[in-house]
Amino acid sequence: MENYNLTKLKNGLSVFTIRKPNFNTIDLTLYVKTGSAYENKENNGISHLLEHLISVNRHKKQFYPFGLDFHAFTHKDYTHYEMTIAKEYINEAIRTFGQIIGKPVFLTATLKKIKTRIFEEIADDKDNPYDILYNAIDNRLYSNSSLKLPILGIKKTIQEINLKEIKSWYVKYYQPDNMILTIVGDVENKKTKKLAEKYLGINKDAVSIKNKTIQRKQVYPRQKEFEIQGSFERSYLTIVYPIDKLAYPSFLKHILLWYLLNQKFESITENSNLFYNMNFDYSADSLRGGYYFSISCDEKNINKVKKEIFINLDNIRIGKNFFDKTKKYFINNLISKKDYLSDLSSLTLYMFNSPEKIVTVDNEITEVKKVTLSEIQKIRTKVFAKENYFSFILKQKKGKDFSFPLLQ
Repeated sequence: MENYNLTKLKNGLSVFTIRKPNFNTIDLTLYVKTGSAYENKENNGISHLLEHLISVNRHKKQFYPFGLDFHAFTHKDYTHYEMTIAKEYINEAIRTFGQIIGKPVFLTATLKKIKTRIFEEIADDKDNPYDILYNAIDNRLYSNSSLKLPILGIKKTIQEINLKEIKSWYVKYYQPDNMILTIVGDVENKKTKKLAEKYLGINKDAVSIKNKTIQRKQVYPRQKEFEIQGSFERSYLTIVYPIDKLAYPSFLKHILLWYLLNQKFESITENSNLFYNMNFDYSADSLRGGYYFSISCDEKNINKVKKEIFINLDNIRIGKNFFDKTKKYFINNLISKKDYLSDLSSLTLYMFNSPEKIVTVDNEITEVKKVTLSEIQKIRTKVFAKENYFSFILKQKKGKDFSFPLLQ
């Protein structure tokens, strides 16, 4: 049985403990409310750049003999740092966490190396057709908001960011009251609180700030379709149905709707001769969400593919029996979430919208059980309305087919 506890330290840091009795591993995650959605066109990419600089502060000697697994990610709306460790090393883990994140060392030589690596990441994005499309989607749908900015930034802005700006960003956003530390495993709340107070007094002497509010005004382009010319061997089509900002528990209904429709589209994908593969995804963060159809196909088939998707969206029927079975399947997935420490840690993201509210897996299950078929049908009608879709096309390279020469 899980035990959930949320404590706020004197310096403003929230510590969210989820106790899992008899687990030998502990997941330790620090969530910081900063990402590309908090940036502007002059400093775009600074959150991701800072994440790399902080991560490089770790040293192998810190990890032995504890066997720490440390990794970090930057998202649109938050940055997170995560460790996994055997529970007997919880003291060493939190101390190491405090050294890496709470006492970073910023050096010009290190910054130069990190920028080179980020340039490689940006170049990789330019070779990935779906990354190109997803960046174009945010750019077009949220053209009057920082949501349009790519997480990695662009080469020009990264080149111009200096150590002074990075230090300023760190002091501004890596404030205790702008972060949540989540500890999942067989741990005691009193002990973790004591350790966090001792080792994670991050920037407690700096001036604290209030969380920056993101202006989310959506400016949809007039044209329903947007085309990009690319040097690819296939054409790529993404159809987007955007949705507004979602908080608990409303987005659980959207996940259930995705489960329902995705099962139907799996069989449609298998029987279509217009494309090899189609992904139907749902994604959401604390700022916005959407449903995405992503397809690679021959350029001549793009309009046929779109027509097939629209026809099937209109014709798919969700009966009561199918709805009940899928809801049980969703609930079973939520139950299994209890056995994965990092999945439990993700409950923290609810607090980005409601900082004082604890949401448990049992709360999620209770909310899903209450969802009715009529509610799902209303959401489906609203989201998949014809006036709500936008399509983005990356057209294939024109010219001769590319082929490898025969080996001699």
